[in-house]
Amino acid sequence: MNASDGRPAVVRERLPNSMYLVELEGGGRLTAHLAGDARAVLTRLVAGDEVLVKVSPTDDGACRIVARVPGRRGR
Repeated sequence: MNASDGRPAVVRERLPNSMYLVELEGGGRLTAHLAGDARAVLTRLVAGDEVLVKVSPTDDGACRIVARVPGRRGR
C-alpha cells in the first residue's frame, strides 16, 4: 500500500488506545488507527493535522492513517 492510495482527512480529536477521530474532505467522520509503517514515524498526531487515510472495505466507520501531509501541522 502506498500513501498515494489514501484519501485526505483532518485529525479532529485524539481518542484513547491510540485511536483518532478524523474527518474526510467529503464531510464524513471516522475512527482511525495508525497503520503499521506509520506507527513508527507518526507517534504523535494532534488535532488539525492533515493526514491520508485508507478506509476499511468491511467497516464503513473505520480507517487507518497511512501518512501525514508534510507541512500541514495542526495546533
